Amino acid sequence: MSTTQNEKCKGKHFTWSKPMSHMLLEILAEEALKGNKPSSTFRAESFVKVATEISQKFNVQCEPKHVDNHLKTVKKEWRIITKLKNKSGFGWDDCLKMITVSKDVYDEEVKAHPNHDKYLNKKLDMYEAMTIVVGKDMATGNYAKSYADVNLEENTEEQSISIENEGEYEETSKGKETSSSRTQKRQHRKRNRMYEDDGVEKLSKQIGDVALAIQSLSKNQLMLMRCMRKS
Repeated sequence: MSTTQNEKCKGKHFTWSKPMSHMLLEILAEEALKGNKPSSTFRAESFVKVATEISQKFNVQCEPKHVDNHLKTVKKEWRIITKLKNKSGFGWDDCLKMITVSKDVYDEEVKAHPNHDKYLNKKLDMYEAMTIVVGKDMATGNYAKSYADVNLEENTEEQSISIENEGEYEETSKGKETSSSRTQKRQHRKRNRMYEDDGVEKLSKQIGDVALAIQSLSKNQLMLMRCMRKS
């Protein structure tokens, strides 16, 4: 390795060759599939691994910060690819991993964005690894086994969710039944209270009638006794 190249590696900027970039994507894709990308970022040890292997493979001094910086560049490229794939008049060949456009569309796009030339009508290198490292879609081809494993996990999760939902449905049904039973009991108690109130009212009326009858009888007896005394 020349002195000039050594100086570039030791400086603030690290020059990435195409093979280096490919190795970075390959290692990070493996790290992601191992679970070392718990969220949108990789664990620190994953960057250390990439830096170590690139340093050994290409006889350079690659540091974790260089890996992090280059990953930001890869993310920018991925955003451009995603935008172009979804753009009107742009096609996608999934077998070739290529964004396809007509000559007129190509000329118009490259005129407006000259740096987009490398993304159009050309196979996108390391596309499958990029989908794992920086994209939301899963890969096929070289990563088919890992993709199948992920699909299996997703199906298992869906089944678990379905079972859980069934449990929730049963609990909800039980809850509804319990709520319905409680409502029916409340209504039954209300009816009972209504019947009881009616009974009490009727009984009170009957007692009142009896009291009046007794009172009337008492008056009659009193009058009779008075008549007997007079006689």
